[in-house]
Amino acid sequence: MKQYKDMKICFNEDKYKLSGDLVLEGAFSVFVNCGSQYAIWYQFPNAIVYTLRDLDTGMVYESINFELSISHSGSSVYDKYAGLPCDRIVTEKFETVISDICFDDPPFEEIKNYEIAAHYLGCDSNTLIVINKPVKLKRWN
Repeated sequence: MKQYKDMKICFNEDKYKLSGDLVLEGAFSVFVNCGSQYAIWYQFPNAIVYTLRDLDTGMVYESINFELSISHSGSSVYDKYAGLPCDRIVTEKFETVISDICFDDPPFEEIKNYEIAAHYLGCDSNTLIVINKPVKLKRWN
């Protein structure tokens, strides 16, 4: 049980109908050992990496990994995370708009048919298939 990790993603169809933006919703579940709360949650969900495969060309694009290497002095940051649940499976939800995700060297034209998956702490989500819902991927540079 202590190695448990799971991630599921889905689209919010209601938000798509209202805004025309593909909103990706997800949940990441992991067994959190006491003392590891900071390591797991400090950069969540910013450090989630997304992979998108263009079904028309076969090209695969990966989002920018925003994981940072930061060390803090003092214990206030660590104390905050030490109070989070541990010694059990903890689930945190996340949400993002696909067109807001920064990709490394995406195409300039829209992608119409694609697969997308999310990855965090060595855990891979299910893969969603999107047909005929164009998206212009955001460039980092």
